[in-house]
Amino acid sequence: MEGPEICSSSFGAFLEVEKRPGKRDGKQVGTDMSDGIPENHPLRQLFSRALDKAFQEHGDLYSPGVASHLGDDVLCDFIHVDRIFRLKDSSGQRLEDLARMLHVATEREGPERRIEVDSYIGAFALFMSGFFPGSLAARRWLAPNPMVSKVGPIFVSFERPLDYYEAEGRNAYGRAAETARLFAPDVRETYTRLAEKFPEYLELVKLVKTLISDDPEVKQAGRLLD
Repeated sequence: MEGPEICSSSFGAFLEVEKRPGKRDGKQVGTDMSDGIPENHPLRQLFSRALDKAFQEHGDLYSPGVASHLGDDVLCDFIHVDRIFRLKDSSGQRLEDLARMLHVATEREGPERRIEVDSYIGAFALFMSGFFPGSLAARRWLAPNPMVSKVGPIFVSFERPLDYYEAEGRNAYGRAAETARLFAPDVRETYTRLAEKFPEYLELVKLVKTLISDDPEVKQAGRLLD
């Protein structure tokens, strides 16, 4: 499968400029993105600026743990398509649809692995819904048919993939928080906040996308490649 569409033509141009081999200010640029973004990379600085501005507008959503999770585990980690679809099944096959990811989450594994998988699924749902809603709507195979998810004590059938992703993202963070209660209490509050306020954090991620697209450096990169 080809990766999701770039969120804007200008941002796509910015990515191309930043991935090109060469040097800037005496430092090598064009770093391989498959293992995350180095601390001093321009992309990390871009995401940090956008995230800081978004939290300034939605200060009630801020917490150090959530800010770190969104910055590192969502924005920076998902910049490469191999990181977006990094979860694999028991045979080693990469998973690209949410339903199969959820099946992996039900497998009996240790608590650390359960937290890792559930937090990844939550981040995946948040990222895809916030940055690439068009992909979810157009590529109907990214969600199962029927789309049924547990909402509180009942099961609900959804018509729109975006609603399904929101429900399952919230559930995944909730499972991560519950497992963390005993095995990783330092991250429990972060996952609890993300589960309880998933729709609000989704709007925050959408704002981050807009701020990235409107960033002067991103627009300049677009002009350079015109």
